[in-house]
Amino acid sequence: MLIYTATAQAEQTIHLVTPVDQQQAIGKAQAQLIKTLFELSQIPYTLSYRPARRAELELQEQKFDGDAGRSAEFGLRYPKLIRVEPSYFPLYFYAISYEQHIRQWSDLYGLDVAYPRGIVTVELQLGGRANLNPNDSISACIRMVKARRVQVCVLNSGTPVDHEFHSATPALKKDEFARMGTHIWLDPKHQAVAKKLSRALEKMQKDGSLARFQQQITKLE
Repeated sequence: MLIYTATAQAEQTIHLVTPVDQQQAIGKAQAQLIKTLFELSQIPYTLSYRPARRAELELQEQKFDGDAGRSAEFGLRYPKLIRVEPSYFPLYFYAISYEQHIRQWSDLYGLDVAYPRGIVTVELQLGGRANLNPNDSISACIRMVKARRVQVCVLNSGTPVDHEFHSATPALKKDEFARMGTHIWLDPKHQAVAKKLSRALEKMQKDGSLARFQQQITKLE
């Protein structure tokens, strides 16, 4: 969907992709925050959902101008992208298991770990340190733990825990073990847009509206 503000007609439309499913409550909250931010910046935009790995590939192919919801470590893989500061909500990481006690990334070293394909932070943190098993869905990830094919399934708050987890509770448990900021990332040619968005985010920080959005998102996780 193309979104304009009345004074933004002359602006180039920014096409964003997000790995956060817009049918989930957290995705709807993210979409509302992005809408408020771009209206404040007077920049027309589109926001499209793709599964995380597909979103990454289509961004590489320049089908989009940026990604609306990636962690601070996304730039380690794509150093040319512009990270819009400040972050707009915290991203939480969870370990789903039967008996593992996960409190930090290093607790996952040496374990068999499943995760939804395309969560870049998992690959950066655990590549070469754990036996990684990428999956195509949250359900598949959790089912691997239920079947004891892996010891842990790692999810983040952009991939909400689904019915597969709840149907196995209390046998399975969920440990929150890490958090980091979520940012908008833009193609280097959009330096001017990044500056406008940063100013708008700073304004939202000062007037308290960003904190209210963050509280709304946190309640959904």
